[in-house]
Amino acid sequence: STMLGEYGRAMGGFVNIVTKSGTNRFNGSAYYFGMNDALNADPILTGPNPVLRQNQYGATIGGPIARDKTWFFGNYEGQRRAESNKFSSVIFDNLAAINATKAFFGLTQETTNVVRSNDYDGFLVKLDHQLTGNNRLAGRYNLLDSTTEGFLGGGGRYKQDLALGVRP
Repeated sequence: STMLGEYGRAMGGFVNIVTKSGTNRFNGSAYYFGMNDALNADPILTGPNPVLRQNQYGATIGGPIARDKTWFFGNYEGQRRAESNKFSSVIFDNLAAINATKAFFGLTQETTNVVRSNDYDGFLVKLDHQLTGNNRLAGRYNLLDSTTEGFLGGGGRYKQDLALGVRP
C-alpha cells in the first residue's frame, strides 16, 4: 500500500484539498448537469412508468474588493431530483403477499407509484483580507437548504402517514 500509517488500517480513501485565495481579476464559472427519464433507458429496478429527473446547476464568482488587500468568493449550487422507488424483481413478483402481510400488522403498504424527491440549494460566501505581509484574515459562511419527500424516515412516507393519522 502507498498509504502512510497516519491514514489508518481500514480500506477507504482520503481526499486532500488545497484552495487558493485572492486574485485581482474577476473570475467565475457556471455549470449544469441533467438527466431525464425521456432520454434514459428504463431501469430494471423500477415499476411501470419510471421517473428519473435530475437537474444540478450552479455558479461561482470571485474577485477583488480592494486590490491586493481584500477579496471575495461566492458559490451557489442547486439540485432538483425526482425518481421512482427502486424494488427488485423479488419484491415486484410478491407485492400482493407482502402488502397482505403488512396490512395484517397495520403497516404502510408498498406502492410502485411513489416518487421520491431530493431538492437542495447551497450557498457559500468567503472573504479574505491581507492584514500584513504574513497575516491573513478569512471568513466563510455556508448555507444548505434541503427538502426530501417520499423517502422512508424523516420527510418521507412516515411523515405522510402521520399526517393521515396512521402510526407505523
